[in-house]
Amino acid sequence: MALFDTSKELKSINSAFAISFELDNIQSFLDDAERQYLLPRLGQETWSELLEAKQAGLDSKSPQKKLLHLAQKAVLGFAFGEYSAFGALQIQDAGISVLSRDNFRPASDSKLVELRKQCIRAGFEALEAMITFLEHHLALFGAYAASSERKQNRASFICSAAEFSKACVAIRPSVFPQLQSELVKAESDTICPLIGAACFEQLKKAHQERAYTQDQQRLIEQIQRTIAPA
Repeated sequence: MALFDTSKELKSINSAFAISFELDNIQSFLDDAERQYLLPRLGQETWSELLEAKQAGLDSKSPQKKLLHLAQKAVLGFAFGEYSAFGALQIQDAGISVLSRDNFRPASDSKLVELRKQCIRAGFEALEAMITFLEHHLALFGAYAASSERKQNRASFICSAAEFSKACVAIRPSVFPQLQSELVKAESDTICPLIGAACFEQLKKAHQERAYTQDQQRLIEQIQRTIAPA
């Protein structure tokens, strides 16, 4: 059982795919996207449980089905973004050529560049939506709730582009991963000395567990507004 088992599943996520499209053509890109983007955020145990649930059959309205849809959308976005630069290319001893047929011509370079950007953005948007969904359904996904991947996802007081946008200026989910390490550094260098290590660690723990008092929540929101412009 894999994230995608048929071309029909690809088309259900991205209608641009023809039913006749062969899954094998993009499988290596799907595998790379899973390893590079999905597993570091989701965790192997949660991932394995999701694939097992898919094999057993999922109710269309179940939380697991929603999680599967978001995971598929994220992986296909990243995979198709990379595939777009290589699709229809044939690599042979004589060199590299582009396939063309009477009624179809290769897309222009500018369209391919824009398509790649759009797909990658869609991948990050779906990935952030997936993590947000998991946070709102932790009781149903115990493996994720206890995972090191979740701890890493919540390493900063600002955990997503949506939270950053609320605290400062609007950014895309594709931009946020580039900022997260800087946010963690700003917290360590600025906030920890200001409020003290004990209070800082207590607040980080409450934030990680999403179990805080109203006073702690207000303080976290103030910290978010402080570190975002940093």
